[in-house]
Amino acid sequence: MPKLLGPRFCTGFGLLTPMALAPMALASGGALASACARAGALGLVGGGYGDLVTRHQR
Repeated sequence: MPKLLGPRFCTGFGLLTPMALAPMALASGGALASACARAGALGLVGGGYGDLVTRHQR
């Protein structure tokens, strides 16, 4: 049986839930990443599109 990475993943990132939001650039934004982080998961925001000012606003 494969070993689960949940505990190591949570400990490494200081999470309550072994879950990560995939960064989806313009599709999700900072609000969804923030909600995931508040729920104890790893919330990520994609930064490959747009300009620097837009990324700072989100």
